[in-house]
Amino acid sequence: MSEASQKFNDLVERFCSGDEEAFARIRSDFNRLVISLCVKGNVPDDELEDAAQEVWMRFSRNICRERDGIKEFFGYLYRIIFNVCDDYRNRKRSVLLSLDDEDFHNENEIPARDFKVELEVQDVIEELNLLPEPQRRAIILKEWEGYSIERIGQMMGESASNVKVLIHRGKTKIRKIFNRTKT
Repeated sequence: MSEASQKFNDLVERFCSGDEEAFARIRSDFNRLVISLCVKGNVPDDELEDAAQEVWMRFSRNICRERDGIKEFFGYLYRIIFNVCDDYRNRKRSVLLSLDDEDFHNENEIPARDFKVELEVQDVIEELNLLPEPQRRAIILKEWEGYSIERIGQMMGESASNVKVLIHRGKTKIRKIFNRTKT
């Protein structure tokens, strides 16, 4: 094991033992590595800092829970970086116009149906927040982040069939809530 890898492993152990400064040290020592790998992973330049932040959020949220099954923490970090880069490459961004934009009022520029779709998406997001955490998390991971059922199961510590049930029940609740509010 290299010296850097050993240092990283020691800092992770300290962080998982409750030493918050250890995480700050991990981040300061290895953030340049994360950003350079995000550059190599084709994350757009204007989103590099956001991608790095997402890497560190996922890492800090999951490392202590999953550390017993991890042989090499650097490998775990690389996997998170790879997943975040993949998310950024595949993310379909919607461009929303500001209400202050003078073209917004031009009916030829934005069909009414597009505005209605944006409102419906906002409604669905609000309804999603009413779901129990496991259902909400499974739906977000599947529909927004694009993970496979199997990968979601690994991330949540659930079987693939249980993930399918969580997603189905969550979507059913959203439909019921959405239909109730629309009538």
